[in-house]
Amino acid sequence: MPRYTVGVDVGSGSVRAAIVNVENGEILNESISTNEIKTWHDRTDFYEQSSRNIWECTCNVVKAAVQKVQKKNSNIQDEIVGIGFDATCSLVAVDLTGGTASISPDGRPETDIILWADHRANSQAEHINSLNHDVLQYVGGIISPEMETPKLLWIKQNLPDLYNNSNIHFFDLADYLVYKSTGQHDVRSECTTICKWTYSSNAVRDQTNGWDSTYFSSLGLDLLLSQNRIGTRILPMGQPVGNGLTKQSADAFNLRVNTPVAVSAIDAHAGGIGSVGASLPNVHGINVQDRIVIIAGTSSCHMAVSNAEVFVRGVWGPFYSAMIPGMWLSEGGQSAVGKLMDHVVQSHVYYPRLLEVSKNQNKHVFQLLNEKLDEMRGGGDVSLLSKSLHVLPYFHGNRSPLANPSCRGVISGLTISHSIEDLALLYLATIQAISYGTRHIIESINEAREKVGAEKVSRIIMCGGLSKNKLFVKMHSDVTQSTVYVPKESEAMIVGSAILGAVAGGAYQSVSEAMSKMNSVGDVVTPSDENIDYHRKKYLIYREMYEDHIKYERMMK
Repeated sequence: MPRYTVGVDVGSGSVRAAIVNVENGEILNESISTNEIKTWHDRTDFYEQSSRNIWECTCNVVKAAVQKVQKKNSNIQDEIVGIGFDATCSLVAVDLTGGTASISPDGRPETDIILWADHRANSQAEHINSLNHDVLQYVGGIISPEMETPKLLWIKQNLPDLYNNSNIHFFDLADYLVYKSTGQHDVRSECTTICKWTYSSNAVRDQTNGWDSTYFSSLGLDLLLSQNRIGTRILPMGQPVGNGLTKQSADAFNLRVNTPVAVSAIDAHAGGIGSVGASLPNVHGINVQDRIVIIAGTSSCHMAVSNAEVFVRGVWGPFYSAMIPGMWLSEGGQSAVGKLMDHVVQSHVYYPRLLEVSKNQNKHVFQLLNEKLDEMRGGGDVSLLSKSLHVLPYFHGNRSPLANPSCRGVISGLTISHSIEDLALLYLATIQAISYGTRHIIESINEAREKVGAEKVSRIIMCGGLSKNKLFVKMHSDVTQSTVYVPKESEAMIVGSAILGAVAGGAYQSVSEAMSKMNSVGDVVTPSDENIDYHRKKYLIYREMYEDHIKYERMMK
């Protein structure tokens, strides 16, 4: 009898679920289900969501996925061995007595989630960094406002009633989904807590294995530890939680009561789990250390694992066992990628006309722009079209490796043109700038690895929505001079969370074993060596634009 697992991926804008074959990681395409998530963005740097909305969406998509497959296979519920969740690293406030837990400064009752992209805690992050506590060495030396302790400090300073209420517990979103599914409010994932909450599980080091009370005390957040409000059972990804699905959640999902529920993962880390362990064409053996996984969507995450403990300034980590058990993870990223591309395209005067064409031809606007660029290049390389147009893509700050959430974007070379050609060039230059950001991250990781004799990154595995954009993938390959491998299953996050469900259900003994069977590669994109010098010059301009931007800011102080 075939066996299946359910993977649930909660992204920034939608919840997706699918049923996945345990034997080979293939998604049952008819099962894929999606619900859009509501986001409130009422003021600069504030992004809020609702746990009730997200849980309802989660129930809807899992139930829909099961029902779709039931039409062909009435036994599907009995063939599902487990369920796994991944989600953005957003902060959820939960009143365990059932009351409201608004994180909005306006007291909006439905918004109890601070989205990962929310930068309200910029000043709190700056304060934490000024303390220079030892835990900061494991977040690249500089904590980001996108992490949870700056957000918790903001809550203490701005919403003291919420902070002081002992019934309010705080979760990473992926952990919240496990709590809602199992009723286990004290369970947290090693993935979420190590990567976003400063939890330590560095078994090879002579230091506290767990929450560092001196760090929380230095921030005045020790109440959260003394009242056990941020988790007391920190468990490895894929471990089964409690007795699995409660009757209430099983009914909502249309699954069996006690279906095993896995300890969850952050969405980017699930993308890594769902892709990095694949056998590559014409490559002997599986060496995950020479690979970096880029999860490219609203933002991007750059995930690289090593047997060595490598410290990279401005890159989060090293995190032990936070993605692959027993290995150290370096986590770079860009705060705005798909969101930046949308912003640049949608703010152009030609966009309404392009959107109309998009609707009439049933094509995404990015596809239309790719086609226009292909037309504009004639017989030449499309890269050369942006010779006079340069973008610094830090419109929402820089996450890695500069770790400057306050810096801003720059465009050099604008004209007064309102044409589609002008829009296409801006779109191209933006993709190139994002690719130069990836090059910057990879160079930083490789420089740090070289210092400790660790193996360098030389291959890219790309997943997420933008891995379907051929221009985006090709620019990354050319700019970094690396072969890019796109997973056979484009929904790598769903595969990753499904792998955790398979492990929780006993189909595999470990996450690593499951990855070796359930990861696979589809498209392979190789770099062109014709314009290496062109991209070298553009990359130098990209780096210099940041220095110029910082100079202008200093001049205006």
